[in-house]
Amino acid sequence: MRRRTRPYGFALSFQDMLMAMIAVYAFLFLTAYALIKPGDTKPGVQTKAEYMLTLEWPEASYDDIDLHLMLPDEKMVNFRRREVEHAVLDHDDIGTNGMYRRADGGMARIQEHKETITLRAIVPGTYVANVHVYHADGLPRDPAPRRLPFTAIVRLVKLNPRVVEVAVAEIPLTHMGEQKTAFQFRIGDTGEVAVDKEADVPFIPTVPKFARR
Repeated sequence: MRRRTRPYGFALSFQDMLMAMIAVYAFLFLTAYALIKPGDTKPGVQTKAEYMLTLEWPEASYDDIDLHLMLPDEKMVNFRRREVEHAVLDHDDIGTNGMYRRADGGMARIQEHKETITLRAIVPGTYVANVHVYHADGLPRDPAPRRLPFTAIVRLVKLNPRVVEVAVAEIPLTHMGEQKTAFQFRIGDTGEVAVDKEADVPFIPTVPKFARR
């Protein structure tokens, strides 16, 4: 006797098609999510720098003040050698930072004075940060610039795992050719920093008064 077969109804075929569509959409969603999912983020500045040393002096000055850093192996980072091993001087501010055009079409001078040295790695040892008056502007200006004496500010900032100002020193400057130690600091094996603000290490060679770069 021939057995009767159950007819393949519309409801069952629709259910199969719906399940197939859901499976396709799920696959497409997972693929898109994998492509757009951002990578895991970590706090702090990643790989670019571990420490930052900055020098600032009055905006109205035309004087050329320099930041020098002596590394643990006694190599020096300054305007003559801007990149030494893991240390980099980003900009040599010579007192006249150039001009820019204002929104009204007029010209204005860049006022801010700032030099920055970054340390890209934790290299244990003793560092010395010195400030040097390379050139004191004596020319009349209009408006009159801020001339020596004035105070320069040196800061040491630890960037990882969070930004922390480790040291700040106010350095009174009075005359051309003067150099002063802002502070000496020691970086430990795990990145900790100990600062000595009483240190006096005059390592910058004397510059002739007529010298001009």
